Amino acid sequence: MNLRCLLIDDERPALDLLESFIRRTPGLRIAASFTDPERALSHLNVLQFDVAFLDVDMPGISGLELAEKLPNAKKIVFTTAYRQYAVDAYEKAAADYLLKPFLYQRFLKCIGRLNERQHLPAAYLYFKEAGDGLTVRVALHELMYVSASLNYVELHLNDRKIRVYSGLEYLLKELPSNFTKIHRSYIVNRNCIRMLAGQTIVLDNGTMLPISRSRLAQLKEEIKRGTD
Repeated sequence: MNLRCLLIDDERPALDLLESFIRRTPGLRIAASFTDPERALSHLNVLQFDVAFLDVDMPGISGLELAEKLPNAKKIVFTTAYRQYAVDAYEKAAADYLLKPFLYQRFLKCIGRLNERQHLPAAYLYFKEAGDGLTVRVALHELMYVSASLNYVELHLNDRKIRVYSGLEYLLKELPSNFTKIHRSYIVNRNCIRMLAGQTIVLDNGTMLPISRSRLAQLKEEIKRGTD
């Protein structure tokens, strides 16, 4: 299950940044985005979303006013460059308040709070590292693929590889829906796939992995429809 995000900000660069953060974060997807709050208001009755990211200071109708028109069950995150709106934001029962300009790590902290409320997959998972037994935290957006290795699995991140105690099938159940098993020995993060070449995938870092014939059609369908 993904957290469906509604984005409303009258500043296009701010909206573009927020969209990029959502696209790179497992467990999130964009339901709709608007630079015109009045237009967004006219679509509220038909939009399907779980959380609204609202800029506070917008022409016509403010994010604070817009929040009052959202269904009570929806989560709200306010974004603004003005710290003085923080008290008003939390009076609206906001899940979080992002002060512009905010970095990706601050955004992930916000998503962690939303996940706790929604009981959704977290942006991080914790693993016991093989060998020294240390517990390591892995950011899921950095996890490109997983490979089976005897009694272990190896987590292949952007800049390093971690061997942990786990089984491939068990790990697949713990990962969000953008991870797919493509072979008896591999799980891949679909967000990191650059291209398909026959029964081989090429990842963003150039890594090439085989796809079993029985899983090729399923992978193509999942890529086509995006993360559910």
